[in-house]
Amino acid sequence: MQAQDVFARLAVALATDGDLHALLVRLLEPIARLSQARAASVSVAEGGRLRQLGALELASAPAGHERVIVVALAHRGRSFGQYQLSIAADAVVGEETAGWHRTLGALLGLALHDACIERESRQAIAADVHDGTAQTLSFARMRLPLLEEAIGRLAGAPPTVTAAGRTDAGVHALAQVAHVDQLLDRDDRWA
Repeated sequence: MQAQDVFARLAVALATDGDLHALLVRLLEPIARLSQARAASVSVAEGGRLRQLGALELASAPAGHERVIVVALAHRGRSFGQYQLSIAADAVVGEETAGWHRTLGALLGLALHDACIERESRQAIAADVHDGTAQTLSFARMRLPLLEEAIGRLAGAPPTVTAAGRTDAGVHALAQVAHVDQLLDRDDRWA
C-alpha cells in the first residue's frame, strides 16, 4: 500500500462512513506499515485529555532501540488527537514521509474538527428546542388556568377558550393566539 492509497481510503471513508473513530483505528495499520513502524497508536482529545482508540504492535523491539514519532491531528491550531509511531532508533524519516504525515494529520484534524462542530451544533439545537419549548409550554400551562379562572370569576361562568390545535410542519407555535368570547357585566367585579 502506498500513501496515495491511504489518502484514497480516507476520502472514500469520510464520504460514506459515519464512525470517524473506527476509521482512525482502521487507518492505523496502513499508516504504520508505510512508516515501517514497529508499533502505533491513535488517540483523540476528549474533555482536555487524550483517549486511546486503538493500538497495534507489528514487531517487538529491544528497549531503547526505538523512537516515537507523534503526529498531531490538528486544525487551525487546535489539537483533536494524535497518532504515534514507534520506529527503529536509527531509522531515517525523509522529508517526503514527514510531509505525508503532516498532510494526513491535517486532513484527519479537519475531519475531527468537523465532527466536533457537528456534534456541538446538534447538542445546542437539542438544548434550545428542549429548553425553549419546555419553558414556553410550562409557562402556558401555568398561566392558562389562572387566566381562565380570573375570566370565569369576572363573567360568573367558565369561559370558552378558542385556540389553534396544531401548526403546519416546519412552523413554530411561538406567539400563537387564543381568545375568549365572554360577555362581562360591568359592575363592581371590575374594582
